[in-house]
Amino acid sequence: MRPATINDIATILALYRDLNREFKQTPVYKSIIPHRYTCLMDFIVQESLRGNGIGKKLLEGWKA
Repeated sequence: MRPATINDIATILALYRDLNREFKQTPVYKSIIPHRYTCLMDFIVQESLRGNGIGKKLLEGWKA
């Protein structure tokens, strides 16, 4: 196994999206627009790879 690199971001995001069991549906309230959501607790970029924008790209892709 090798550490993930910036080239792996699309694959990582696809994996998270495929894990439907991690997604929940908002409760039904008039004040909430129904949508699916999940909680991303932690992700860590290997120290030697920090400063390359990997974390930022993961967050941007996750929000998409």
